[in-house]
Amino acid sequence: MSGASHGAQTAVEVGEPQTDAPPADAIRQGGRRRLPSWSPARWRLVAKVLGIVSALCALAIPFMPIIQDTARIVWPAPNSTQAINTPLVGYWALEIDATVPCATIKSADDALVSRAMLLSTVPRARINTGVGMHMDVDNNVLTVVNRGQQIVSQPLPESGCDVRFTSTGERTRITVAGATVYDEASDVRPRVVGVYSDIAADRDPIDGLQVSITPDTRYQSSPTVWKTLVTVIGVLALLGCLLAVNRLDSRVARRAPRWAPIGWWKLTLRDLTVIGALGLWVFIGPVTSDDGYILSMA
Repeated sequence: MSGASHGAQTAVEVGEPQTDAPPADAIRQGGRRRLPSWSPARWRLVAKVLGIVSALCALAIPFMPIIQDTARIVWPAPNSTQAINTPLVGYWALEIDATVPCATIKSADDALVSRAMLLSTVPRARINTGVGMHMDVDNNVLTVVNRGQQIVSQPLPESGCDVRFTSTGERTRITVAGATVYDEASDVRPRVVGVYSDIAADRDPIDGLQVSITPDTRYQSSPTVWKTLVTVIGVLALLGCLLAVNRLDSRVARRAPRWAPIGWWKLTLRDLTVIGALGLWVFIGPVTSDDGYILSMA
């Protein structure tokens, strides 16, 4: 009997599961194991490092490279000298390069009894406003007016009378038969609303006639991969910094500020005033010179 009892007791001892002792750095709460929270000094260090990283990224973003879209307006179209309007591009073009061949000038001058407009950057109705450039020929006399000032008025040679007009932010130049007749080393670029001319493709030879306008597209850009990466890192660092600061505040029993005041959803007299003003502008805006201009173009 004693031997049997001893054997049973031994079996029970052998069958008991062997459990390891919990690690010293583990804490049991509600039957779950979790890592201990960091000390305030560590959270403070994390907040400082992530805050510095976020600030450096914010300072670096404006200097990161971008991809700028470029465009160019070319006139005339193949076998067509129809005027073109460009009202939604910058009024001040980065570069204008126009060439009018001698044969085209002679043909337009002979075909029209009155003054022939070879080239203009504003419509005929706005020529006298003094903002654009227009180039005319009348009885073999070339006249060029730029921004309200007559800069060229001279007879053209019988042959080889090609006229070229170039204008940038640094220099504006006009040449006739390769000889410079006007040269201004300053920014006197004309405003560009479109390209207008009395030259007709079905009447005048247009071989060599060319107008090239490069509009200002500095704001038509997209970020590069590097700029996007720096932006993402900056945002994540800022969120991590705010989280670390929140953990520090929770340790000293500070109450987090409210995201919105109590009763923010209730309309007040100021809210009704703003809503009414915006609603009224829906009807006033389309008839103004600013909002209405872009709306009518669209």
